[in-house]
Amino acid sequence: MPSLVNRFSSVLRNISITTTKRALLLRVAAALLALITAIDVASTINELHSRSEALGRTYTVVVARHDLPAGHKIVSSDLRSMQLHSPPPRPEVPAHAIGEQIATPVLKGNVVTTRHLGVAEAAIPEGTRGVRVVSDDARQLHARDVVDVYVTLDPDRFSGGEPTREVISGATIIRIDRTSEGSSATLAVPLDLVPRVAFSVASGVIALASVPVLGKR
Repeated sequence: MPSLVNRFSSVLRNISITTTKRALLLRVAAALLALITAIDVASTINELHSRSEALGRTYTVVVARHDLPAGHKIVSSDLRSMQLHSPPPRPEVPAHAIGEQIATPVLKGNVVTTRHLGVAEAAIPEGTRGVRVVSDDARQLHARDVVDVYVTLDPDRFSGGEPTREVISGATIIRIDRTSEGSSATLAVPLDLVPRVAFSVASGVIALASVPVLGKR
């Protein structure tokens, strides 16, 4: 007949074996769960990538964090960037829109585009016409800035004198447009100088020189 000590030892061995089996089963179950989760995550990521490719390229746009009324000068807290799969109706406004003035009100969450910026056409002074000039210099300028306009002509086509000439001085910018293809400024040009500016735009490279405003440094 087994002694009490032998019986107790046998019970302990059975408990140890049972505990080891349970631990092994728990480890196997945990490994299977981790594997299933990894497969599910990978499948979800692949599905998202497939959807993204099906929708096409994404576009970075700037949207209003809150309503932006006409006349408001844009600050960094007014805007945030987001990705869209369809392009906006007009070119997107990048970070350098900071400091621009809102011409057309923008509602919260709407894409801010070039048509919302600058001064409305109604602000063209009497006796002038709005003339659009394409120039890289416009990228650093804003509506209501005053500029001198210069044109650099091709010396092979236009001989005589300096190739760079002043076209108009003290022109007020009434609108700035920035696109992926370049920047342009719409200037308030006196009626008698419109043909001269138009010829310069068609014939050479335009440069805009900012004129200091009295009282500002």
